[in-house]
Parts: sequence; C-alpha cells; structure tokens
Amino acid sequence: MDNNLLLQCPQHMQGPISYQRMVDPVVASDGFTYEREAIEKWINEGKTTSPMTQEEMDTTLIPNQVMKTQIQEWVEENTSLSGLQKQLKQLQGPLFTASSSKEVLKAIGLISELVIRSKLSEFCVLSPTDIQKMRQFIEFSGNLSPAIFNALNTLEQQCIANVFELQEKHSKVLKELMNLQKAKEAVLGGGGRGNKLKKNVAAAEKQKVAAEKTVEKVESALAKAKGVLDKAIEVCDEMKEPLERFYKQTSMFNDEEREMKKEEEKIKQNLLYVDKLQGEGLPSSGGSSLSATAVGSKHGRSSSSSSSSSQKSKRQKNELTEAEEEEEEEEQEKHPGQWLFEEGTAHSFGTVLKKTNMERGQIMIEASASSGWPMAKANCHYWGWNGLKQDFKKGFEMFLKIEKETNGDHWAQCMLGICYQHGKGTVRNYKKGLEFCIKSAEQGNSVAMANLGVCYEKGNGCDVNFTTSFEWYEKSAKLGNGISMYKISRCYEIGQGVTINVFKAQEWLAKAQTSNPFP
Repeated sequence: MDNNLLLQCPQHMQGPISYQRMVDPVVASDGFTYEREAIEKWINEGKTTSPMTQEEMDTTLIPNQVMKTQIQEWVEENTSLSGLQKQLKQLQGPLFTASSSKEVLKAIGLISELVIRSKLSEFCVLSPTDIQKMRQFIEFSGNLSPAIFNALNTLEQQCIANVFELQEKHSKVLKELMNLQKAKEAVLGGGGRGNKLKKNVAAAEKQKVAAEKTVEKVESALAKAKGVLDKAIEVCDEMKEPLERFYKQTSMFNDEEREMKKEEEKIKQNLLYVDKLQGEGLPSSGGSSLSATAVGSKHGRSSSSSSSSSQKSKRQKNELTEAEEEEEEEEQEKHPGQWLFEEGTAHSFGTVLKKTNMERGQIMIEASASSGWPMAKANCHYWGWNGLKQDFKKGFEMFLKIEKETNGDHWAQCMLGICYQHGKGTVRNYKKGLEFCIKSAEQGNSVAMANLGVCYEKGNGCDVNFTTSFEWYEKSAKLGNGISMYKISRCYEIGQGVTINVFKAQEWLAKAQTSNPFP
C-alpha cells in the first residue's frame, strides 16, 4: 500500500462505504457521493437500496468532477514535494512574525507535524541548516526560551533522522539494484540461454515440417516419417515450457530493474534537493553540525566535488568497523541465486514489507534454481516448479542435506519445520517441527517465527500458550511479515494473549493490508 494512502484526508473526501480517500468519486441516484468501485460492487451484489438512506435507488452513476478536482488538489498539496514546500512557507510566516513565546511554540509544533507528514511521502522539506537559521532569528527577536530551544532541538533531530533514513534507503536500493543486475546476468546469460532455447524450438519446428512433407509425399515411408513427426512434436512441446519460463524470468528481471531504478532516482533527487538546501553541510548527530553527504559518485556528480566532501567520505570510510567491512565483503561475494531466492521467498510469504505476489515469487525462485542455488532447487522439487514434478520427499531430503552441510541454514530449518508440522515428505512430528522452527526463528527468520506463533496457538508440539503465541507473532511482524501483522490484529481484537485494544487491532490490520497476505 502506498504510504500516501495512509495520510488522513478530510472526511468529506472519504467514501462512505470504503472509508478511504476516493479516487473516482461518483454521485448515485440517492444524492450521495461514493467511490465508483465500491458502489458498483454494492450494485453488482444485487443490492437495490441506498447504503446511506436504505431507500430504493437505481443504478445511475454520475462522475463528481468537483469532488475529484478537490481530492487531486489535496493530494498535490499534501503528498508532493512542491505542495509540502508551499505549506512550509505558509507555516514559517507566523514563526517569523510571532510576538510571544507561546506563538513561536505553536508555529514550531505545526512545522514539526508537517515534517512528520512529509516523511510518509519520503520527502525531507526541512534541513537541519534551516533549523539553525530559525534558532538564530528567534534568538535575535528575543523569544528564545528554554522550551523553544528544546522544541527546535527536537525538530532538528527529526530532520537529521529523515536525511539519514533517506541516505540509508538510497544505499540499500543501489545495493539491491546491483544484486538484481548480477542475478540477471547469471541466470539469463546475456541472452545466450534464450537464443539457445529459441534455436532448439526452431529446429524442432523444422523437423516437424520436414516430417509432415515426408508423410505426404512418400506413402511407403509413412510409418518411419510418422515416428519422426511424433518425436519432433514431443520435442517441440517440451521446449515450449522452458522457453515460456525464460520469457517470464526475463520480464521479471526487467520489471524489478525498472522499479529499483525508479525508486533510486526518486531518492537521489530528494537527497540532491536536501544537499542543495544545506549548502555547507549537515549537522551531525554528535554535534551542532553535520558534514555534507558524500553523494558524489553515487548520484551522478562529477569528480569535481569539494575537497571537504572528499575528506568527509574518506573519514567515514576509515570509521567503518571491521564487522561492517566483513559484512560488505560478504554481500559482494553473495551468490546471485541467493539474492533471487531471498527476494522470491519475500514475495511468496509477504515478508520484509513485500506485497504478497506468489507468481513473482515463484518466477524468482525458479530463476534462482536455474542459477544453481541449492535452497531454490530444493523448493522447486517440493512445490513442483521449474518443470519438475512435485516431490515432497525429495524436497525434504534436500532440506535435510542443506541444513547439515551449512551447519544450520535458517531457510532449510524453516522448511523442515513446515515438513514435520504438515507431514510433507516425512512422517508428521509436531515436536521436531517445533524444534526446527525455533532454530530458524532464533536466526531471525520471520516465517519460522510466524509458524511458532501457530504452534503455541494450536498446541502443535507444545502446550497451548496464547501469550507466547502473541510474542512470536509480534517478533515476526516487526520484521515485516504481513501474515503475522494480521494475526496480531486478530489477537488485539479478541484479546488472545493480550488485552483487547480496538485501536491497535485497526492499526495492525492497516499494516497487514500493505502486504495483502489474504485475498
């Protein structure tokens, strides 16, 4: 779900059925305005009465252009960089004309709210340098009380955190893009694999045509030609399935690459805007100022960046801990198939805040298997993917081997827990399933944590303990697992393992809908 959709809009812009901001408002025959999709669903379900008045109504729907324009203007003002900048200028006016400390505090509070709202749209409208200017102006006007000083410090820390979060996300997207490109090259092989499959299909088609002509022209050789024809058809059919998978994998890589480049460009532009605002540099978290972000080479800058930025970049590199350097080296040496498998499982299970997309998840795991990643190959046997026949036993045996050879791979442990819990590929054994889920969960696997929540909720391999069940669901949800977010919402709703809290139930349900783990 887009973060912008979570912004609270005026009530008259919310549909009376969906209670969400309308996108295509229409006026029904009862005189009320509805979201088109919601009222059409209402009508298609055979309901003939108004949702608002309960009186009979017809199916006439008229576009509400006035409301649509108002909503578009509200979205532009509250979710675009230009709109948020305009609001900031309006809020800064009362701050600079305030005649009392009370008015100054009120203005700072409104600016702080704007900074928080702008963060939802991944924008940073105010730099820490601007806060310094505010402090100097207020001090000059004689209104700098201790309360105002603390409020400005809090606002400054908000801005610093926003900038660091943008920088961290930008770095992560660049790393993901690099992994995607490496995986694409490893799996697709620069088009060589696809060309080979095309040639095989073309050769089979030629054999088919030649065999058909032989059957038509030579009656005496009919039996032999028919055999060649059948073989050619069989080969042709066999080649079509892997070629179709290749096209899907190609499309998946292109889609992922486009999405990552789009996200990277958005963050880059925002960082450049922040860098422009800051001028000399950012205040650091440990002092009153923070040196300018070294975005030079990462954001397309020329090598003529200022010497101070270059020195800052070198100093930051020297300050990297040995653990961080090892982690970076490990990331660079990661097998391309491993990244594909982890992304595929994230899409399949709706974890790390990924929107559940089983088809994309399957394509990525199949591509990972084609690149030779063991866990992906084992999953393909287990689910019957990548042209393989579904074989739970084969998958289970491969999971066991991987878990042993890697000295405890957490995904292998997670799948072994699932196999034992459901009796897939082995005899059902709830206790062993629980043991493997615990091992995987202790390594940070959110799917295993969710499974542990189910175990303690149902008493699979352990005593029923709703409190422990809730705790595992909560740990899993904090790692971005959409299914666990939904489970937590239900726990708060019915008071299972936690005190009933309607507001928290609604909050977690909204988060769960971001991953959309359920139809």
